[in-house]
Amino acid sequence: MKSTERNRLLKLARQRAVITAADVARAGIHSQHMTRLVADGILERIARGTYRLSERPITQHHGLVVAARVVPRGVICLLSALDFHGIGTQLPSEVWVAI
Repeated sequence: MKSTERNRLLKLARQRAVITAADVARAGIHSQHMTRLVADGILERIARGTYRLSERPITQHHGLVVAARVVPRGVICLLSALDFHGIGTQLPSEVWVAI
């Protein structure tokens, strides 16, 4: 892998909590570079086309971040929004998104 491509991909991954294959394509980086970083254990595949740096800790709101990246025009709502803002006592088992 070219060092510049690897560095560009790592820089992109450090700028965002979660990156998608579409982000990588928009940056002009071939998806094969992402596959190599996954094989090296530097990136972790968390969902189809969705990746994160392996070194980053998973936070309480990790599911919300992934949902926001997968549905960029969606709005986190209902129980998920209440939990994020610390309102109420219910803990949602799913991420609620309005499209």
